[in-house]
Formats: sequence, structure tokens, C-alpha cells
Amino acid sequence: MADYIGKTYDGQNVELDGNTYTDCRFDNCVLIFKGGDLPTLKDNVFSECGWQFDGAAARTLAFMTAMYHGGGRELIEQTFENVKAGQ
Repeated sequence: MADYIGKTYDGQNVELDGNTYTDCRFDNCVLIFKGGDLPTLKDNVFSECGWQFDGAAARTLAFMTAMYHGGGRELIEQTFENVKAGQ
């Protein structure tokens, strides 16, 4: 995919899959992840941005939501703890 260095995005929809973003600034953007190749994000600034999950990423979140409300709350909570711990 593409490497972006020092670029500023303002009010845009930005598809992240497979791209590398280094020292970029995102203002009022929608960050889109579709569950493809992981993006690389390093030393960026995010201001007033939101997320949009499509495709496989959206299905993963729907599955996690169903697990959380279907008896798997502890499993999902532990998953979030692992994310916060960088595991």
C-alpha cells in the first residue's frame, strides 16, 4: 500500500488498511478500517476524529457485541484489558 509522512488530513474519510502513517495530523476525520492488512500508525495527532468499521472489522465488532451480551462479558472485558496493556 502507501506510506504517508507528515501529511495533514482535514474533514476527510481516510481508509487505513495496509497504509503507513508517520507524523501525520488528522483533524475532524473519519478513520475507516475494513479488517484488511493492519495499518502502521506512528507519532500521529488525532483531533476530533471518529471511527468507521466496515467489512471484516464490522463483523468482528458485531461478534464481540453479541458475545458481550450473550454471556461472554468477562471474555470481552479481558480482551479490552489486553488491548490497553498492549498485548
